Amino acid sequence: MGSNDLHRQRVRSRRVARIRKRLVGSLVAVLTVLLIVCIVLSYFVFSLNKKVSGLEKRIDTLEAVASADAQGRVNFQERFDGDYGDINASLATVDGNSDASGEYGIDAHQDIYLTFDDGPSDNTEKILDILDEYDVKATFFVVGTSVQKYKDMCKEIVDRGHVLAMHSYTHKYSSLYESSDSFKKEIKKEQKLLEKLTGVKPWLFRFPGGSSNEVSNVPMADLISYLNSEDITYFDWNVTGGDATSQSYTKKSVIKTVMADIGKHKTAVVLLHDTNAKMNTVAALPVLIETLQKRDATLKAIDKDTPLVQHVSSDSVK
Repeated sequence: MGSNDLHRQRVRSRRVARIRKRLVGSLVAVLTVLLIVCIVLSYFVFSLNKKVSGLEKRIDTLEAVASADAQGRVNFQERFDGDYGDINASLATVDGNSDASGEYGIDAHQDIYLTFDDGPSDNTEKILDILDEYDVKATFFVVGTSVQKYKDMCKEIVDRGHVLAMHSYTHKYSSLYESSDSFKKEIKKEQKLLEKLTGVKPWLFRFPGGSSNEVSNVPMADLISYLNSEDITYFDWNVTGGDATSQSYTKKSVIKTVMADIGKHKTAVVLLHDTNAKMNTVAALPVLIETLQKRDATLKAIDKDTPLVQHVSSDSVK
């Protein structure tokens, strides 16, 4: 092979090597880009799955709340209404000034307990101011996660002479009622938090969805037995303001709904809600209190002498 041929071969080899190097470099670059794209897409897919999962849990919770509230009313009717008739009596004939037909009408003495679930919230101080104006004491069943956002309100509730009670730490049905252990952890966590903030150890509890709810993965008897062993008293309700799940309820409907059932019970425990969205409940409160005070009634907070109002009796559980 001549020198020229050898030179040409070397040049060609170097050219092939450069081309091969460029091809490898391009391939590495393409693979790197594809890898980055895959990572980004995987992140977005993970985020979307997380959001979808969160939405599904939210839907499940809302459905559980609606189901539990409806079932609680049905079960309560079966256990306690007796001759009082349909707990969902027509509201068409009841207005804010009604005597509210029933055994305990305007001339028969009643003990009425206003209770507020799910707080504290931006509305709590407004509720407290209204209660102070009418010299009424009430019971606040608060949620631990909300307490963390409005810590000062818990001390305010106690300092103003109201009763601060537990309503679970998370109010998430999926976690609260997942197991006996998860339920116990939430109770202990909230009890410890409220005692730390107020210096008062809470002894009163309300089950989210009521003691008759059917969404718990654990038999309610087991949870009731645990509360009994801890000397924690739970209260349900026998009158509701209808502000639990509906976003379209009005000030007038709260008053009408309460007054429809208030005359049916010597001891009336009224379920209302305290969240940022419950502005109509706040708006209804002065008129509701004035209407109730026209009756032979005492409006007060739940204490240890209050006759138990429970959808499932604690005495039925050993």
